[in-house]
Amino acid sequence: STSSYSKMASPHKDVHNNIKKAVECVRAGTCTKESQNVMTYFNAAISAQKAGAIQKAIYYYTILSNWHFGGMETYYTLAELYDRDGKVEQAVKILEKGNALFPNDKYFPKTILTYYVKLKDYDNALKYLKKIPQTDSTLFSTAAVFNEKNEQDSAIYYYKKCLQLNP
Repeated sequence: STSSYSKMASPHKDVHNNIKKAVECVRAGTCTKESQNVMTYFNAAISAQKAGAIQKAIYYYTILSNWHFGGMETYYTLAELYDRDGKVEQAVKILEKGNALFPNDKYFPKTILTYYVKLKDYDNALKYLKKIPQTDSTLFSTAAVFNEKNEQDSAIYYYKKCLQLNP
């Protein structure tokens, strides 16, 4: 059992239970064709990823994410693969989908923020900065985003707040 499924919104707990049944049937040798497909796609995704076949891995992980198989890790892995393939916008979309499914995970907003900064989409970066607890690091990031937007007064304000937390 993975800890990420306990963080899923309630409609998806049924998906988790079906996946658990699929794993059990593989172990017992009593699988239906459908449950065998889940494990086949999972193995294909991992194999493609290990072989460096990014587009194949994206294909298989996308199917798995549509089935909500693999929990948060599937969304993080898929986003990383999109990023490596130069499709940062797709990485953000898949992370936002994962964030919607796992709203209690604290790393989705931070990771999405990183990708928005990479895309130089500072307005969306600021939206995600507001979702992250204020630490010296996030305040510094907020200041840096405002600096990139040429909003110097706001940048200075957040740099000062950062220094108050970590002189």
